[in-house]
Amino acid sequence: MTIQTLIEQSQNIKTDLSANNHMVRLKWHSARRFPQETPFTKQAIEIGLTLGASLEVDLRKHAEGGFAILHDATLESETSATGLVSTASKHKLKQNWLKDSSGEITEHPLLLLDDLQAIIAGSNVADGALIQLDLKTRNYELTERDIAGFAHAVDPIKNHIIISGEDDLAVSRLAMAVPGLEAGYDPCRDYSYLLDNSDGITQFVDSTQKSAQNASTIYLFYPFILLSLLWQDNLVKRFQDLGYKVDAWTLNSGNDNAEEDFFNLISAGVDQITTDEPFHFANVWQQEQLALDNSPLQFS
Repeated sequence: MTIQTLIEQSQNIKTDLSANNHMVRLKWHSARRFPQETPFTKQAIEIGLTLGASLEVDLRKHAEGGFAILHDATLESETSATGLVSTASKHKLKQNWLKDSSGEITEHPLLLLDDLQAIIAGSNVADGALIQLDLKTRNYELTERDIAGFAHAVDPIKNHIIISGEDDLAVSRLAMAVPGLEAGYDPCRDYSYLLDNSDGITQFVDSTQKSAQNASTIYLFYPFILLSLLWQDNLVKRFQDLGYKVDAWTLNSGNDNAEEDFFNLISAGVDQITTDEPFHFANVWQQEQLALDNSPLQFS
């Protein structure tokens, strides 16, 4: 099936939702539209760019001053190669293929960060298209060569990129190498212990703000947001009042409360929801709006 055919089939499914005059983006986690789709494929990224979608891919440094678009530290779980991503050469990486969600080797090539320039240049990029680079490499692993390689790959396409991660120092070093590049921070690994009770919310927000160097977006584990609502608070509003956008990660339909959680996150005012099922939740939203439009008028 051609990219154009896939795009045409997707045209009526919008993953940017309008809720109370506020846009909520359904971000394609691992550049996927559904859980069975192979993560990080060139084809899905091209489709997402053409549709103006928000997408996420992961980054890990390789051995030659650059980055592979992969989640895990080892190659065998996601690709036809073996060994550590960090010790693999560009030549080795480019000779291998991605695995699908069942572990079978596909015909989709493993991508490097450098490949995004050509992908973006070759796509009819729609307004709003954004690729989140979620950094999995820690600050102590980054060399000046890595940072230079990142800047070389990202600077020409920085208007379509945001760099994020759990390691605020690593994210800050990479962002500073590309003036004007947007950055985001995920505080949940470092500061989740502060949310043992409702009294910790203010400290969680304050600690996050101190670490979120020049970040424009805060990425929050979505159950933390729901927990704050149970405590008659709202982490989303807390961060938005400080000028941040808020992304809630990662909501999928694998639990009985998924749709309820989805609507509660939208009611909380999130700017973005990360999901492996953006089309599923877009359809859930569309069906809810149709039901509201067709509901009988209520008079009091």
